[in-house]
Amino acid sequence: MKNISKIFEIIVALSLCTAMITSCASNRKNSKTDVTVTDTTTEQNEIITTETAAKSELITTESTTNIELSTRYPRKKISDMPTIEEQVLVDNETVKITAKEFIVYDRYDESIKVYVENKSEEAFDLKCGDIIVNDYICHSYSQISLKAGEKSAFEIGFNPQSHYIEKAFKIGEIRLRFSLFESGSYNVIQESDWITINASDIEVEKDKTDVDGITLFDQGGIKIIATENDGFDLDSASIWVYVENNTDNDIYIDSKDSYVNGYMVDGSIMKNNIYAHSKRLTYIDFYYYQNPDKEKIGIIDEVGVSFEIKDNNDIILMDTEKVNFSAKDLKDYDYYINIFNEMSSQ
Repeated sequence: MKNISKIFEIIVALSLCTAMITSCASNRKNSKTDVTVTDTTTEQNEIITTETAAKSELITTESTTNIELSTRYPRKKISDMPTIEEQVLVDNETVKITAKEFIVYDRYDESIKVYVENKSEEAFDLKCGDIIVNDYICHSYSQISLKAGEKSAFEIGFNPQSHYIEKAFKIGEIRLRFSLFESGSYNVIQESDWITINASDIEVEKDKTDVDGITLFDQGGIKIIATENDGFDLDSASIWVYVENNTDNDIYIDSKDSYVNGYMVDGSIMKNNIYAHSKRLTYIDFYYYQNPDKEKIGIIDEVGVSFEIKDNNDIILMDTEKVNFSAKDLKDYDYYINIFNEMSSQ
């Protein structure tokens, strides 16, 4: 009986000891967890504080009236941002589009906020392509999908690429148009004509600044001017060109019969559609990486190029004569030569 009692006492003692050990381990674990949580929270707070300060500094910087913009291509200050009045752009049995306001997110990207209403019983996709600002074509490709009867806000973003616009924050006349597609397809339901929005700077005279550069073509209301270099290496080169279309028709331009330093190369003018009574700043790419004589071509200097001008129906309107010029006579040649030499020496 004593033995049984002794055994029982031992079992109870072991149980109590196990419970105490478990409790201590649990306390140590909880204590460690608490410390970890505290450390993590402190670290997170520091991160949040840093991010908040950075955002605050960014907001302060962006809102100041003394913003120093690009010195190479100076632009207007954010404080000079334009405004627009609310305006119904399209209103028919299918869709109603209303321009609400002009938004500037940063120094190089703007948006027109519109309100879209699908008045039909079918879903559709609404797209807005290029926008013409002060006669300059600015790249844009904005799209929204709406179900039958749906209404939604929609932002049409664009980036004014031209150094010659009065520079994105002196915006007078905006021209844009819309295309309506069947939902999820390329089948066009309807297309609008060009629609004009007059911004608060409409009284500002449209840019008539003479463009510095080498005139490559000037005939029949169409003008092409090489303005500056845009980088080159031993395989390719790019040259900015200013194109002006003063005719009543949309045109398409491409380069052909391109030569660099006497060697024939592949040349292509980018974004080659130029709408009626508009201007575009684009560039010609010269490629010679597949040319067996590319090592003999060297850095771009003497250039020869001609142009093919077509209408909307792909009918050739003009074949220009080849014009020769030197890339050394264009802006930023020395700038890119220095970059190229630095890269070559590494």
